[in-house]
Amino acid sequence: MLGHGLCFCALLLCAQGSEPAEPAWLTSLFPYTGQPDEFHHRLSRVDAAEVPLGNGAVAGRVTLQFLYRAFDGKTKTGHARLYVPESLKGSPGAKVPIEVNAGYPLDEGGALQRVRLGLAVSHPHEEPDNPMVRGPNLDIALLHALRQLRFIDDSRVFVHGGSAGGYTTLMLAAETFPLSGAAPYVPPVNWGYNAAYFIHNRDAARAVPEGGTTPAQPVLASVLILAELMLPTFGSDFDSDAYLYSSPISQLKTITCPVQMVCSTADILVPIDQIGREFVRERDQSLFPSGWTCALDDLMQRRQTRKTLCDLLPDSARKVTLVPVPPTTRRAVPLPGHAADEGEVMSLMLPFSRQKQWSITVLDEGPIDPLCAHTKYAVGPDHGNFREWTLERSIRPSQLTLPKLERMMEKLRGEEYRPFTLRPENGEAYAATRLDFAAAERADALRGLRTFANVSDQCAEKLAAAYRSLPPELKLLGPALGHGTADSVREALSRG
Repeated sequence: MLGHGLCFCALLLCAQGSEPAEPAWLTSLFPYTGQPDEFHHRLSRVDAAEVPLGNGAVAGRVTLQFLYRAFDGKTKTGHARLYVPESLKGSPGAKVPIEVNAGYPLDEGGALQRVRLGLAVSHPHEEPDNPMVRGPNLDIALLHALRQLRFIDDSRVFVHGGSAGGYTTLMLAAETFPLSGAAPYVPPVNWGYNAAYFIHNRDAARAVPEGGTTPAQPVLASVLILAELMLPTFGSDFDSDAYLYSSPISQLKTITCPVQMVCSTADILVPIDQIGREFVRERDQSLFPSGWTCALDDLMQRRQTRKTLCDLLPDSARKVTLVPVPPTTRRAVPLPGHAADEGEVMSLMLPFSRQKQWSITVLDEGPIDPLCAHTKYAVGPDHGNFREWTLERSIRPSQLTLPKLERMMEKLRGEEYRPFTLRPENGEAYAATRLDFAAAERADALRGLRTFANVSDQCAEKLAAAYRSLPPELKLLGPALGHGTADSVREALSRG
């Protein structure tokens, strides 16, 4: 009896000192815990736990690691968090839509709000580099891996991100097919212009006024490092292909999903000049030193890099809504001598068009000033109605265009879209890498085409017609897709 008692106590002490067991339903979704590889074991589970949602409900939270290719083609390890609804528990055949927060992590409270709606939610986790510095490769690889999961509904994928994450959102929308919708907040759409603006004004932004202790433009000064980190690799020719082809303005022909975007006339980090000249508000020159500028034509020389987003989007594709922000609204960065909570926060459910592809909300906050951030005032934009609309409606045949299909075929044969060369200050020039590993890239393109064809007969027929228009060298799945019927298209894709 004494021996049994000692064994029981030992087991009890062991249990008390050990980590809680990972929930079985989560480990069954992600059974692999070894070294991730390029495709078959792409996502490796680091840890898994249940997170309370209230009223006895829980969400699953899984930390993952995966491999991706960096700009220089070298293999790196990325990390992500994935939150999943409890509806997947005990339902091996269930599928759920997913919202991907691009570029940056999403706070857990925000992620759980979306899980309560029945969505899976994912974001990069504890990545040391800013999304503008590392580029979209990590997020592209992560999205490929997530769309491959058996419990993710690949026909209901929504991407969102702010600032550099908004930039990444647009780059994902250009690369991915199909996609329910994309919601970029205050995104840089012309990286060359934004980098030129940073470098041109960095001394003025960092200068500390006489008698002061903080930089003249504190928020701008805090992000200048992003451009400086790119200079050794991308160089200082901000009109170059390297900057242009790393920018959403060069990818617009392959962004075909619904887009809801928000930007501000007062944004000192992502100046409105790159969105549309008509939104530029005349600033108070006395607040800025001589030579300070954010004018697109002052900073860029090449015709293509002087184009604004609204220059490049036809009127038929965009609906722009100008929303005045009352000056009584709380400042995003408090003015000296004013309380941080002075004024009200403005909540804004973002409007969107159900007919035009791009819905752009411009917050009219007047001109920028030295204490601006992305917005002058505390405005809380909400894309919830747009997300709900995009996920509830099915993918439309119009999302497939010939340029989009050409890009999918280029993915199939491992060809970079709009390739460019990087010339580091210390080292030899090399072709920039944007493609994922070959097997993952091919699988993503094929899966996307199959998903699209399975949405409706109209989508399958649209795909067959677009395929017929491809140049012969891009007809990688045979001379034709099927023989005229939607089912024959799906059968041809199943053999791909």
